[in-house]
Amino acid sequence: MCKKLMRHKELFQKNFMELMSGMKDDKVVNVKLLLAEVILEHIEEKGPLCEDEALLALQNSLKEDENEEVREVFDVWIFLLSIKEY
Repeated sequence: MCKKLMRHKELFQKNFMELMSGMKDDKVVNVKLLLAEVILEHIEEKGPLCEDEALLALQNSLKEDENEEVREVFDVWIFLLSIKEY
C-alpha cells in the first residue's frame, strides 16, 4: 500500500512523509527492514520521490542504523547494483 501511495508525490509528502520518517526510530527491527526495502525499491524504480530530500535523509539515517541487518539492506543493494553494471 505504501508503494502505491508514494507514486502520488504531493499527497504522500503532505500526509505520510512525516509518519514514514518516524518509523526509522521504531523499536521493531522488521519495521525498519521493510522501510529500507520500500525506500530502496522506490529509488531504484526512479519513483516520484526518488530525489526528495526527506526520503534521502531517511535513507541515510537507515544506512547508519544501530542494527546491522538494517545497514546490510543497503550494502546488498549497492552490491547488486554493481553487478548490474557489468
